[in-house]
Amino acid sequence: MKFELMIDEETCGMKIEEILLKKLSMSKRQIRKLKNLRLILLNDVPAYIKSYPVAGDRLKVIFPEEYVENIQPEKIPTDILYEDDNLLIVNKDAGLNVHPSSKKEGGALANGVAYYLSQKNENPMIRPVNRLDRETSGIVIFAKNQYTHSYLQQKGFEKKYIAVVHGIIEDSSCVDIPIEREEGSIIKRKADENGKRALTYFEPIKKLDDSTVLLVKPSTGRTHQIRVHLSYIGHPIYGDTLYGIPDIMKRQALHAWEVRLMRPSAAGQLCCRAPLPEDLRQLIKILGHQNNSYL
Repeated sequence: MKFELMIDEETCGMKIEEILLKKLSMSKRQIRKLKNLRLILLNDVPAYIKSYPVAGDRLKVIFPEEYVENIQPEKIPTDILYEDDNLLIVNKDAGLNVHPSSKKEGGALANGVAYYLSQKNENPMIRPVNRLDRETSGIVIFAKNQYTHSYLQQKGFEKKYIAVVHGIIEDSSCVDIPIEREEGSIIKRKADENGKRALTYFEPIKKLDDSTVLLVKPSTGRTHQIRVHLSYIGHPIYGDTLYGIPDIMKRQALHAWEVRLMRPSAAGQLCCRAPLPEDLRQLIKILGHQNNSYL
């Protein structure tokens, strides 16, 4: 994998190291490693990263091939939504862990992705960029190389979810309440001023008899954030017995529906959507939902 950049009037006033930090969102650790391997080139010659290139120079960065089988490949169906040389975006089924709890255990989405990549003779190193709870369906992003993983972690990406909640929510709003682990539990979280900041925006898509379909956008990534915040304001998600009440849904009615990100190797923004799964469609139908363009 390699990136090439033509030095222009903007970048000719910057050190090579600064260009790599700002234009390619590389980390200083990555830069040092590639410099020592003589894989940062200026006009095809190993570059001194503290030097200033001139307009018209060609800056090239070569990322060495890695082949590390960190997850046991397993033939698990994978619903691929988008793929290129650097990214793999998958639609995860509810009831499936993103990552196995140990190398010996399987049955996770990552095992299926490792199998899919190995069948294409690609590096099966598994690098999930985001995680979903076991019972949450929808988009999971995998980076095919270390640079892309680091790039997306630094640049970030926008996620939107569909949630079906108890009660009627009339207007768009946000919850800005910190979240921390609940005492005596390694799983459960709670809204508490002593926790880490968590911010969740939500917008009603459709009001049902005594329920609401929401478009939810978390601006932070705390564990169980959406579930905790919606429960905190009195509108727990259907099927969420940890933060709500038992109801007709067998799993939390939460779906990672859309992601928007800047691709590291191509101009422009990528938008990817995962269709709403059948169990959520049936829940909405039962609760009185009609056709809606979001869904």
